[in-house]
Formats: sequence, C-alpha cells, structure tokens
Amino acid sequence: MTTLNSALLKEIEGLDFYKEFFVAGIYEDGRETDAERPYLVRVGLDQNAAGSSYVQHNGCTLSCTVIPKAGYYDPLQCIRFRFEKSNAVPKKEFDFCRAILTEFARKHIFVDPKSLTFDAEYQIQLILTITINTCDGFLLGPVFLAVQAAINNTKIPKTSVDSTDIEDLEAKFKQGAVVKERSRFVFDTENLIQVQLRNRLVYTGLSMFKDQDDDEPILLVDPPSHCIDLIEPRFDVILSETGNIFLWQAGITSDLTKDLRKSVYEKAMENTKKVLGILETVQKEGRVQSEDME
Repeated sequence: MTTLNSALLKEIEGLDFYKEFFVAGIYEDGRETDAERPYLVRVGLDQNAAGSSYVQHNGCTLSCTVIPKAGYYDPLQCIRFRFEKSNAVPKKEFDFCRAILTEFARKHIFVDPKSLTFDAEYQIQLILTITINTCDGFLLGPVFLAVQAAINNTKIPKTSVDSTDIEDLEAKFKQGAVVKERSRFVFDTENLIQVQLRNRLVYTGLSMFKDQDDDEPILLVDPPSHCIDLIEPRFDVILSETGNIFLWQAGITSDLTKDLRKSVYEKAMENTKKVLGILETVQKEGRVQSEDME
C-alpha cells in the first residue's frame, strides 16, 4: 500500500493535518510554534538612494529605498509609499500592509513633517519604494522593519531656496504679463541631516489554534502563509517601544477572554523588544542576522 505524501495529506485533511503538530508545539518542519525563522537585515546597500534597507524576516524578503524630493510644504505628502511586488505575494497581506502604511503616513506616525521643512514654506518629501520579492507569512512586520531601518539610514542635505525673478522682468511687466517667481533649491551636501523617526513601532501577527479537546488556545508565532490562510482567528498588533498600542485587531472568536488578550499583548511586547533590538543593532553596525541564518 502506497503511503500518501505530505502535500496530498494537507489537501485531504486540511486543518486536521496540522493538529498533531500544533498540539505538540511545533510546525511541520520541526520549528517550535513560539519560535521565529532566521532573519537578516542590512542597510545602506543602494548607493543611489539617500537611505536603504534589505530585510529577510518572518519568511519575507524585501527591500526599501528612500529618495528625498524638495517641494512646497504639504504635510499630507511628507512620506509617499510606492510598491513593487512579485506575483507570489498574497493579495490579502499586501492590501492590508498598504492600507496601514498609507494611514500611518497620513497621520504622520513615522516622521514629523515639521522636521523636514525649510524656509518656512518648503519641505523635503521622502519617497519610499518598497520592493517585495517573497512573502510566506505576515507581511506587515518585515515591511515595518524595512521602512524604519531605511529611514534610520537616511541623511538629507541641508536645503535652502535661492529665489530669482523671471528674465526680462521689467519688459514682461510692460507687456502686461503675469510674472511668477521661480525658485531654485540649493542642497548643501557637506551638511547632512539625519532623518529622525517620530515613533519606533513593531507589528506582531499571531494566529490562534484551539483544539476541541483542549481548553487552552495555542498562539502561533511567525506562521507560514498556508497556516495563516487555514487558521482563524488572527491578531494584528502594533506597539511602540513603550508598549503603547497603535493597532489592535482581533478576529471574531468566543474565546477572546481577558487572559487571552493579556497573552496576545505579552507576545506582542516580547516581539517588539526583539525587533527594536534588531533595529538598533543594524543602525549602529549596518548589518544584523540571527545565529541560525546561513
């Protein structure tokens, strides 16, 4: 009798296939359900950008570049995100990630627009291009890490405005033309200013599995995409370094007790400290990786 292979068993048994693993506290590959996958973070690799980062984290691989652009002051345009992604990136994860980033940019969560202003009515706009190559898990965490690492790596030249009038100003006036002032930006590349993060934030995604024969739910840390798709509910939490909650989304479940909320928060806070440690190290040394990263 032929033994069914793993892929076929997953398709036939669905969640029942994973049950024995989760109850044992492991994923199918042997990794513990409260353990993360290897990570690697580097900054400053793109010489054509003012700041950049490369991230392998939580099963995702991506990069982020920062290009500064001078223009008139517009607080709603302090940060602009552009996205490039492969077809392998799950649409649900990408749409959620883009929505959160857009909302946080609109609320100036990452950078204070006043810190990028010059000559009263002008500002430096930061254009962040996020290129997502692979995604096998929660996407927003690696993206948050890449964005903040890239901003921390960004230095912009001190900028001023040299205003000149249109040529033949007097002649234009005599002709009754409408004369507008033309501005030229002057960049002092010898005087670079470090862009400062307004908040240091970490996203934590958790999936919750509960066996019918066990009263205690199991919180899955860093689950792969197929587990995220299969298991409900999920928790999406964004915390600051001081533990303030910037986002708390919990799937519908009758098991959302006070103790479960506490467990989710504690898991998120633990992850926040860990990721902020990564962020601090890569800012100082330019590179950081887990010990088990090959």
